Formats: sequence, structure tokens, C-alpha cells
Amino acid sequence: MKRIQLLFIAVGLCMLAFMACDSKKGTSADNAEEETTANELVEEKSEAAASLDAPDADEDALEEDEALGDEEEVEMTPEEREAYENEVWPYLGGTYAFRNGEQYCALDVSLDEENRATLSIGEDVSIYCTIDPKTGFITGVDDEGKEVFRGAVYAGGNLLKGTLYGKPICYEGLCGL
Repeated sequence: MKRIQLLFIAVGLCMLAFMACDSKKGTSADNAEEETTANELVEEKSEAAASLDAPDADEDALEEDEALGDEEEVEMTPEEREAYENEVWPYLGGTYAFRNGEQYCALDVSLDEENRATLSIGEDVSIYCTIDPKTGFITGVDDEGKEVFRGAVYAGGNLLKGTLYGKPICYEGLCGL
């Protein structure tokens, strides 16, 4: 039964990670002016579908799809990337999925006044944590009250770094950096 629950949790985390990746792709400041409302997208798709009978409809539809789907990524300089990766992301809420090689972990942050979170690493480790709302640092304790995790989420929610049982850890978000 526990394995089935863990399987459902893992599937849910993956789905949330993919949805987060999709939503992060469309939120850059450079593309803010180019964003189109959902109604306009529906109208454009309807017009594209209506024009399929036209001789050049395939070319028009292809151009529209390319215009809607292609976003030009801007490369960061090494200094900008380092600053981005070392900036604590204090705006936490929901579930964040990370990986380090073949090991996966999830940070599930409740949206309450107590700033509680659960850090799950693999199938065996589940740590109850608190988050400092001012600094964004996460502290996890075991059942005896001993600190076992201290860290933070960085890079806009795409990097989890800290110490777990006194050893440094670094997990990359499933969306990538």
C-alpha cells in the first residue's frame, strides 16, 4: 500500500514539475508585452482552423504555431548565472521537485502562517521543516528535535542546496536551470 501511495506522489510531483516548467517558460520580462490572452489564442486557432480550406493555409498555420511556440532564450553571462544560482528564492508555495542524478526529492510547502514544509528524499527520508519567511532558509528537524537539514531554494525555485545530516547536498529542479 505504501508503495502505491509513493507512486501516486511521484506521479503527482512529476506532473507539477512539468506544469511549473511550462508556466516558467512564458513568464520572462522580455515576453510580457508579447503574451496573448487565452481568448485571443482561441480566436486565432479558430481562424486558423477556418482557413484550412485556403491554398496557403498550411503555411499560415505553421507560421502561427512558430510565432506562438518559439521563444528566444537569452544566454546569461557566467557572472549573471552565478548570481542567479546563489540568490535565495523566498517565494515558496506548493510542491517543488528536484533530482541529483538518479535520486529524486520533493519539497512540499504549505501555504499557511506557520510556514511548514515537508522535504522528501527518495522513498526513505521525510523531514518536517519550517521556512523563515524573511530569509527563505529551510530548517528540518527529526522526531527528537535535532536539526538534520538546513538549506534553501535558489535560482527561482530550480535549485535546492544545503546540508543534510551534516553533508552538503545539491538538487537541480526538474525544470532545469
